[in-house]
Amino acid sequence: MPRPDFLTGGEPARLIPVTPDSARELKSVSVILAGLRSVLELRQSLLKSLGVRVGTNATLEAWIEPVFQNEDKKAVKNKDRPDGLLILRTGRREWRALIEAKVGNDTIGEEQVSRYLQQAKNHKLDAVITITNQFAALPTHHPVKLPKNATKSVALFHWSWAFIRTQCQLLLKNDGVEDEDQVFILSEILRYLESDRSGISHFDQMNAEWKDVVNKVKSNAPLAKTSDEVQNTIAAWHQEQRDLCLIMSRLTGSDVSLKLKNDHRLDPAKRLKDDADAFCKAPTLNCALHIINAAADLEVTADLQRRMIYCSMRLTAPKDKQSTKARVS
Repeated sequence: MPRPDFLTGGEPARLIPVTPDSARELKSVSVILAGLRSVLELRQSLLKSLGVRVGTNATLEAWIEPVFQNEDKKAVKNKDRPDGLLILRTGRREWRALIEAKVGNDTIGEEQVSRYLQQAKNHKLDAVITITNQFAALPTHHPVKLPKNATKSVALFHWSWAFIRTQCQLLLKNDGVEDEDQVFILSEILRYLESDRSGISHFDQMNAEWKDVVNKVKSNAPLAKTSDEVQNTIAAWHQEQRDLCLIMSRLTGSDVSLKLKNDHRLDPAKRLKDDADAFCKAPTLNCALHIINAAADLEVTADLQRRMIYCSMRLTAPKDKQSTKARVS
């Protein structure tokens, strides 16, 4: 695979990367990007979540540690070399995205994301995709808060490693891959993602202020909706909601999604603000999970005052029954 003209460095993504054991991020990125190149249904599934359609005649290139021509001195000084680059070609059209990933407890900060967005803008790329163990309700939402104008010319997306792992599991569980060789490749990718050595994990603890917030609720102390403790608690709960969806997806073998208001789907900042406001009025954490073919949405409530978690469904009684007893039965 010849290197694109606008790159002066970078290697094709490999399914079996020859990298040091300490370079877990680079190894994980190489495996998943090579998997996208190798398995049609995987790249269709993951890129569809970004609103990017992948036809059967489209071709995908995947590179790790790309180095761009005419890189500005500031980027070189900051060592802003992204982990990967995707190039999707459909006829004469190209869609290109930078990839930046973290594994384990490492996270991406606002400054780093902003630099990669600027780098993508400088080289006329379409998007930046971050991959970490942090969760977001939708790939169009992002765990890092940025000014609205930051993504004016370059789209910003986020995948959690757990989301990628779940998509692999669903494709295999539902016989979503036709080619036997690609089934084998996808099985090996999933085996890697499920390994402890990959540095991939699920959401296993709330924010550092969680204990203090619970104690304040128990003692009926006031909570300020704009305080860091409340904002961080709601942000952590939003990550937990997404993890619940992914766990339920793997258990049921179908996509389980969060039921969000339309304005919350479009604006994650408003979702955070509204949920923080509601939490300060009534100290409960709530969400609704939409499960395909279930009788109704699964409503989950964590009541901090009572230290209880409630799960319920609301069902409408049949209207074609004459008596109330029959409708209840």
